Amino acid sequence: MLCLLYTEDLTVNAQAHSHHTACASLEFQIFNDDIDRLYLPLVTRASSDTTAIRQIFDQLVYDRSCLLYGLYVQKAKDYIHRHLNEPITQRQVDRHLDISPGYLCEIFRRTQQTTLMQYVNKRKLCGIQTLLEQKHLKLNEASALYGYADPNYVSRLYKKLFQRNITDKAVKY
Repeated sequence: MLCLLYTEDLTVNAQAHSHHTACASLEFQIFNDDIDRLYLPLVTRASSDTTAIRQIFDQLVYDRSCLLYGLYVQKAKDYIHRHLNEPITQRQVDRHLDISPGYLCEIFRRTQQTTLMQYVNKRKLCGIQTLLEQKHLKLNEASALYGYADPNYVSRLYKKLFQRNITDKAVKY
């Protein structure tokens, strides 16, 4: 982020990058009406000491990035929960959010400590497990309700993610 000095209002896009440079002393205010922009009124001309302003911008961009991460992740989770009964691909989610697949994977893993597809599969498999235990459905019936055509795949996936068979009773504590 590079701030140029002007005597009028300055608009800066808040996008996460690894390097930020600013040469100004200013006060700032965040407006909640537009998540993609920060409006920064210029208060003084450039000073020789830019350390404080760099720290402000770095913190501002970091906080804003974390907020954006959280919003994208929450929107991804909302999409997933609305479509749990269908096959879900990562591509569908990133297209819905209009962000790149790599960015979605990175922010999801960073904030949730799991991959997007592991999250999807765990949500679906827990739902299937609940149907097996509470509604006494057969595995192929419960799997179909969550968008899986192959109950054998569901069984293998469950074993891989939870280290036990899906048909085993849950251990109660």
